[in-house]
Amino acid sequence: MELKSLFEAAGLDVPARHPAAGSAPVVSEGLLNLGIGILAAAVENGVDLPEALHKLIAARNIERAYNAVTTLRTQIIAAADRAGAAEIDGLSMADVIAEERRIPKNAATSEIRTARSQAEFPNVLKAAAASR
Repeated sequence: MELKSLFEAAGLDVPARHPAAGSAPVVSEGLLNLGIGILAAAVENGVDLPEALHKLIAARNIERAYNAVTTLRTQIIAAADRAGAAEIDGLSMADVIAEERRIPKNAATSEIRTARSQAEFPNVLKAAAASR
């Protein structure tokens, strides 16, 4: 699973002479969970977008985020399924996805197959995440 530099993903410009320049720290589980928590809070409480311009910018950004989240979901589901991660809870990944999304298990199984086959093409996923 290839991840962009955390700095680049956050839109931060790191000067070439800075020790962090060119580094690509992997996003930690805690940071990923923080991002998910922020999105959940926005859904629960709404987002303050007072001007039409703010709404337009937010709409563009959320579309880009949607592509990134969809790609990351594919990568994580494929990796978790390959690792047998759901067995920790005595389940299959299809059980986990069916439970989390409240969909039939056969639909969840189809989602996993799709994720695993898409994960075989990381460059295509990367381009999809970047909206290309």
